[in-house]
Amino acid sequence: GRTGTRNFRMRRPMAAYNEEYLKEDTINYTISFNGKARFNMEFAADETSDAIQAAVLADERSQKWIEGKTPKKIIVVPKKIVNVVI
Repeated sequence: GRTGTRNFRMRRPMAAYNEEYLKEDTINYTISFNGKARFNMEFAADETSDAIQAAVLADERSQKWIEGKTPKKIIVVPKKIVNVVI
């Protein structure tokens, strides 16, 4: 016999959920230099763009790609990526 019907999902109540648990505490950002992804960093979900930029520039992994140069531009796309243009 059949194990289900077409309206199987329609007959079941939706699972209850709590909005509080759906909010992420931290966001994983991809850090890229001149458009090429190099590594990831985790930041608090409510971290400011300026704080993220400062942390990326201070990270020892960034020093390898910056090599003493001054970044021309730092683009922070909230909750996604940080691109450092050198």
